[in-house]
Amino acid sequence: MGFRANLEKTSNVLTASEENIAKILLSSPRDCLLLSAAELAGRAGVHESTVIRFAQKLGYEGYPQLREDLLEDVDAFNGHDSRFLLKSAAHYELSVLVQEQIEILSQLPAHITQESLDAAARAILAAHRVFIFGQSVATPLVTNMERKLRFLGFDVVAMQHGENDLAEHFVSFEPKDVLLVFAFGKHIGGVARLLEQCSTMKAISILISDESGLLLRPSPSILLASPRGPGAKRKLLVPLLICYALEYALIHFATNRISKTLNRLDNLREIFAEVDS
Repeated sequence: MGFRANLEKTSNVLTASEENIAKILLSSPRDCLLLSAAELAGRAGVHESTVIRFAQKLGYEGYPQLREDLLEDVDAFNGHDSRFLLKSAAHYELSVLVQEQIEILSQLPAHITQESLDAAARAILAAHRVFIFGQSVATPLVTNMERKLRFLGFDVVAMQHGENDLAEHFVSFEPKDVLLVFAFGKHIGGVARLLEQCSTMKAISILISDESGLLLRPSPSILLASPRGPGAKRKLLVPLLICYALEYALIHFATNRISKTLNRLDNLREIFAEVDS
């Protein structure tokens, strides 16, 4: 199954120390293959027994079994070496940036399956309304996806401000609606309350995220998570490509429905253009 998939499916709540262990394993899986439980504990600043308990909480007999699954994840990257992420800040040239993003994007299929994308598309197609949430670095993604979905004929509610705004928009959320969330890194913590509300209402939630999304509890109904690249100010190209893939999946599964919507949109534009002229 792989360590990443096992971490994603567990319903157990992780402690702060266990989350730190998970982040180390996710960020440097190749390096961690060579570490003993004691050495990994040293990196995480915890006792060796914490590493063993963490492995057992995920359903492993012990740390050696966890490391075997970690090897599956590394093999799934088809030889891609994550050490290219350790670029010097001095390497600002366009060619370096392009090559970096090509390598990151090439790993997307190893992290997100087509089945997951298809499930997300079908959930959106079956939804009454789509509520989209994201803050900080995710704000442009909310704006972009809101426009994409509205263009295709979906009823969309965008939520990208403070707690009061979030509460006022979410108060009309119903089980037949779908929640689409963008959250990354340190900004992911507040998303848990939204997912809890969805879970309570038995509504579908979709999370587009990076490695941090694997640690979020409760887990979303559908997780589309992939690394975005190196550095604190990591790029949005990966989640943006996920949005395009989701858009194409929607069109694939509902070609006739969306075609009618686009034809109506063109007619309305002609009508409104006549009013303005």
